[in-house]
Amino acid sequence: MNIGIVIPSETYLFSPWEYNYYFTELLRGVIAAASLFDCNISIFHRGFQREKDYLELSGDIEFDGLVVLAPVLQEKGVRELKEINKPVILINSRHEGFNYVDVDNRKGALQALEYLFEMGHRDIAFITGKIETVNARERLDGYKSFMEEKSCFLQDYVKYGDFSKDSGYNEMLGLLELEKCPTAVFCANDLMALGAIRAVREKNLDVPEDISVIGFDDLVISEYFTPPLTSVRQPLFHIGKEALITLIGIVNGEKPQPQKIEIETRLIKRESVSRLTRQQEEEG
Repeated sequence: MNIGIVIPSETYLFSPWEYNYYFTELLRGVIAAASLFDCNISIFHRGFQREKDYLELSGDIEFDGLVVLAPVLQEKGVRELKEINKPVILINSRHEGFNYVDVDNRKGALQALEYLFEMGHRDIAFITGKIETVNARERLDGYKSFMEEKSCFLQDYVKYGDFSKDSGYNEMLGLLELEKCPTAVFCANDLMALGAIRAVREKNLDVPEDISVIGFDDLVISEYFTPPLTSVRQPLFHIGKEALITLIGIVNGEKPQPQKIEIETRLIKRESVSRLTRQQEEEG
């Protein structure tokens, strides 16, 4: 059995380090699953801006199924994938009629926000990722739903980043300039959380004593941040492994289509969140 793996070359969504870590972990999972089967893997690292790129890919090599790692999938790509007429499974993207494996982004956001509420925080800001990605939109939806339910939503507390450290830094500076500064900030990924922490420190404030910070991803380096970062863990290795196992089941006729698989997230508590003191609550 031949399986194609498509990795986008449009790295504007990621810093070089995050890009390498993100896709390397997913690929490790795919390759680990391939070792369990008589399965050949071909990896394609390319952009999809030209017309018929996906269709041209199908002519490059014979494959039985395709794994597409696609945080952003344009309508042109959706159309072309349907024309390939081979089983396709998406990772970190969702489109009607396609198989996919992803995390439950809304639930992950709720895990972070419920913990902040338990710690006494009500003035909670959110720095979202690049909004055209499914993950960024769903994490924002989770934040808005939770905060509106608690009657704590403020539009000024929503800042639009792009998953980079710099955007976390810049958007955090904007939050610190507000008349009423948030006591906690939830970032849509760990790199933006790192940038946010830097901005807090440059204003001679402390994380978590003055402002608590939570990230999303739980990157390998997150426990080595100062302070070690509380983060929502998405198991990238497991996602990649589950995607290939599912695709092989579809190719073999053992699983119907579409397969819609959501992997559970888990909140990893470290030292970047503190309980709000009575004095802070009264000042809020």
